[in-house]
Amino acid sequence: MKYYYKLPVLSETGKRLRKFNSQAILSLRRADAYAKRMGAVAYHSSNDAFAGGVAFLIFEKEPNPAVFRVATKIDDELCYEPNVKLDSGVVVVKKNELPKDDPDCLYDCSKLLSWADVRDRYSLATWAKTANITDADKMTEDALREEITKRMKDRNFISYLRISDMPAPDLVQSHQLRKGSRVHLRAVRPSVKVASRAVTAERQRMALPIMSISSLLDILTGGNTAVAAECGTTPIFFEWKRNWYIGVDVPCDANKDMQLIESAAFTFMLNTKKQTLAREAADFDEYCKEEKAERERLIAEKKEIDRLKGK
Repeated sequence: MKYYYKLPVLSETGKRLRKFNSQAILSLRRADAYAKRMGAVAYHSSNDAFAGGVAFLIFEKEPNPAVFRVATKIDDELCYEPNVKLDSGVVVVKKNELPKDDPDCLYDCSKLLSWADVRDRYSLATWAKTANITDADKMTEDALREEITKRMKDRNFISYLRISDMPAPDLVQSHQLRKGSRVHLRAVRPSVKVASRAVTAERQRMALPIMSISSLLDILTGGNTAVAAECGTTPIFFEWKRNWYIGVDVPCDANKDMQLIESAAFTFMLNTKKQTLAREAADFDEYCKEEKAERERLIAEKKEIDRLKGK
């Protein structure tokens, strides 16, 4: 790290960083729980993820190929992903003519969306096609936005989930009763249950919250995107004695809440926190041992009293 800062916890940036840290912890727990639920022993997040999210799963044994497929290889380990592709979006509908689910597309008809809910989902060019504006290329951006809003503001929308890239047919050995007969391979479509497990795994993966490095840098740099774009490593930070201590590769001087400190001061506070926490952990372990010994003594004493009473 090139720059080190102290940030008061109660400052505006300090409060934002605390909120980010709390959400990062929850996101990490959600990702850990997802990987465990899928039977994985480890996982990789995306490159921009500070915490949370699952890009690839690592299994101790090869998983069911109908549910998970090999996506890539990292550090000589096979990395898997759900064996299905899901795309989400919105579609224009009429209140009394809602679409029904089909095998590869699920519609959320439980909630009608307004234009305000969906207008930021797609680009102006995409909305222009949806609104059947044929001369969009001849209009200014403001005029095009006004015309799209005029045509779409009273329409209703629902969200959908499109399923594609489903598991390929499985090759299954045909059972032959006669001795010495040839073994035949036949293609069998994966069962609906197995395919739905792949869809469920992918839907749960897509729903995982992710706290990105870029959003952390936005907090630290005070929204200076040009400076944040130059950062090549993940910032580190910790809280101690009503202050945040931060190490980052780019200057955060534009953020008035950040107080520049020496690297030695940062290291000293980090070591102080580690030593204090280690000492507190050791004291707690000692307390637990004493409590356990006291409970065992009381139990033994009660047994001895019961024995003397002839129970």
